[in-house]
Amino acid sequence: MPQNAAYFSLDPMTHVRFASQLVSQMLFMKTKSFISRFLWLTACCAFSSTLTAASGPDTSDAAEIKATIAKREKQALETFKTHDKKLYAELCLPDFYEITSEGTINTLQDELKELDDYVLGDYRMEDVVVTVLSRTTALIRYKIHAQYTFKGKPLPVESILATAVWVKEGNEWKAATYQEVKVQEHP
Repeated sequence: MPQNAAYFSLDPMTHVRFASQLVSQMLFMKTKSFISRFLWLTACCAFSSTLTAASGPDTSDAAEIKATIAKREKQALETFKTHDKKLYAELCLPDFYEITSEGTINTLQDELKELDDYVLGDYRMEDVVVTVLSRTTALIRYKIHAQYTFKGKPLPVESILATAVWVKEGNEWKAATYQEVKVQEHP
C-alpha cells in the first residue's frame, strides 16, 4: 500500500458502528437544535407577554379608559362654548399643540387666545372611536359637524375629521395633541 493512501476497513461492523455514531450525532444535533429553537420561542413568548402585561390594559381597564377619553374630549369641546380657559388648560399638557384643518400649528397658548374669539355653537360628534394604545396613552378619532362664530361672525358649517392623543399624567388624562382634517364631500 502506498504511504499516502488512507486505510479503510472493509469490515462490515466498522461501517455499522460509524453509521450508528453518525446517526446518533445527527439526532443529538437535531435534538439540540430543536431544544434551542424551543427555548428561544419560549423566551420570545415570555418577553412578549411581559411587554403586553406591562403596557396593555386588560379589557375592563380599556373600557374605562375609552369612556374617560370620550368624556374628556367632550369637555375640551365644551370649553369653546363656555370660554373656560382654566379648564381647557387643565385638560391639556403644557406642550399641547393643535394642527388645524388649514395646516397651521397652534400651541396651548394660541388655543387659549382663540377662546376669546371663537364660540362653538351646536355640534355633534359621530363615529367616535377610542383606541387604547397603552395604560397611559389613547387615541380618539371622530367626525364633527360644528357651528362656530369668529368674533361674532358665523363660520360655514363643515364636516371635520378630528383626532386627539391623550396621555395619562399622574391620575389625570391630558390632551397632548389635536388635529383636524376637512372631509371632502362627494356629490
